[in-house]
Amino acid sequence: MYRTMNNFNNNEKFKKNNKKVEPVDQGGLVETGSELKILDTFTGTNGTNYALWNHSPNSNTPVDEYALILAAGYDVLTVPVPGTNSTGWDGINITNITSVINSYSIPTNQLLGSPDDRMLIFADKNDNYALVDATVSSTVSTTDSNVDIFTITNDELDVINIPHSIFYLVEEVGTAPTADLSIGSTNYVLTEGESIVFVDSGDLTGDYSNNENNVTQLITAPTGYVIKVIGSYDIQTNLDNLYIYDGDNTTATLLGTVTGGPGNINIQTTGDQIFFSFTSDNSVTSSGWEFTVTAVPNCNGIAGDINQDGVANIQDIVLGVGYIIGSISLDTCGELAADRDLDGNVNVGDIVNIVNIVLA
Repeated sequence: MYRTMNNFNNNEKFKKNNKKVEPVDQGGLVETGSELKILDTFTGTNGTNYALWNHSPNSNTPVDEYALILAAGYDVLTVPVPGTNSTGWDGINITNITSVINSYSIPTNQLLGSPDDRMLIFADKNDNYALVDATVSSTVSTTDSNVDIFTITNDELDVINIPHSIFYLVEEVGTAPTADLSIGSTNYVLTEGESIVFVDSGDLTGDYSNNENNVTQLITAPTGYVIKVIGSYDIQTNLDNLYIYDGDNTTATLLGTVTGGPGNINIQTTGDQIFFSFTSDNSVTSSGWEFTVTAVPNCNGIAGDINQDGVANIQDIVLGVGYIIGSISLDTCGELAADRDLDGNVNVGDIVNIVNIVLA
């Protein structure tokens, strides 16, 4: 599935996010004959920086160009490429990219085809690509998957078929937003009350990959805490699955299987560990998931039950009074049970509320 953004012509948000700068010499990457490699830069919706990269000289293979791209601190895109007929991508109007391409003066000896044959290529980390014939349109005309544009055997003509001068949109490494934890990491130990953002292998902006076979993640909370998981997901229905277990491995109780979507999740463990296992097939990926995972006190939730013995009674009233006058302390569950008006403080009004519960 491609996450695309269309119809940006009147999008004020795009105008604010799209950062235009003058072409600069990036680390000496000026070709003989004074051709710049980076013609312009752009900023995506979430702050990711992109560069419009000039494939020159045209004698360079895609492998040659990729080496130069990496050396300059750029790489393929983490956000999936735009889908067919898209006019925008990651908050960027494609017209603003093609206008730079069309205004660039290509040296005569570097032309492929006519001066008007200019192709913009998007390529992402999951080996998908999208083509925009820059001099004809600012709309994506062609997309394909399972093709690494930078390792094809001869040159881009393998997929474009007719000669064009080539331009890529590439991503500045390290500028895409990242989550606290992605699946496949080492065991993550939460602190008391800590919340983290947990995502698939595509992180916050990309899709997960094909052929992820039983990629796992264990998360542990402190003793006396359970783990709450809320968030959204979009996973290829039935063929890609995220399994969630109430324990430290796949032999624990299955809390749920997450597939399909878009959808939302809200689950909680019975103990202090949770285990995730994800499997994807060999075709079609999606945006995956973005969950907030929080260590929460393992309280029984009974109103006024300060000592957590399963019932609110006179003992709880005595504990509440003692806490207010400072003669005793309460743990987190006791404080939560005593704070009946949920204002973050235990006071006389809360104790009166507990008295009413006991007398009811």
